[in-house]
Amino acid sequence: MTDKLIFFDFDYTLARTTENVMVWSPRGTSKFKGRKYTPLSAREYNIMEIADDEVIDEESYTQFKKVNINKAKPIDSVLLLLNTYFNKDNCVKVLSARPQEAGDDVLSFLKKQGIIKTHLIEYKGCQSSSPALKFHYICECVKKYNPSEVILFDDSKKVIQFVEKNFLAFNVKLTTCLVEILGNEEILRFKKVKNKKKLKKEML
Repeated sequence: MTDKLIFFDFDYTLARTTENVMVWSPRGTSKFKGRKYTPLSAREYNIMEIADDEVIDEESYTQFKKVNINKAKPIDSVLLLLNTYFNKDNCVKVLSARPQEAGDDVLSFLKKQGIIKTHLIEYKGCQSSSPALKFHYICECVKKYNPSEVILFDDSKKVIQFVEKNFLAFNVKLTTCLVEILGNEEILRFKKVKNKKKLKKEML
């Protein structure tokens, strides 16, 4: 049995990155293969609603197949926590909206930041920002590892809220941490989520 199962998003959770989502738009300011697009950082993409005449498809994430390790900036407060979770009873994973092929670059970035035990980290790329896909993978891991607690770090409110809402059926502790970027500062908002069985006990 695993003690803690910990998931870290990558972009704007572990690192401030420079790659952009390409939103195909008639008002786009850049071009890729002849198509106009508006570039959005991972952070901007998390909070923006696209217009009816704009499109996001698989090709929109082309830049996210690689990480510009030289330009990516570490988010030290979260990296410090990642380092403290390494022990034989815990399982640490990076759960990203990037494609799976970005995994080697992500682990190389972590090595550059002094994370020695990257061989113990499993990278999972969802190739989508869908909260449901991240939640589905978390569920798979809960069934596989049978942890006493799940901890999720992510900069997306949509992901955090989706997991909190749908995780209630599990008889497992859940702690979420919303990573908010404010200028040069980061705010980590931790929240313990009670499952249904605990809620029933408290109501009795």
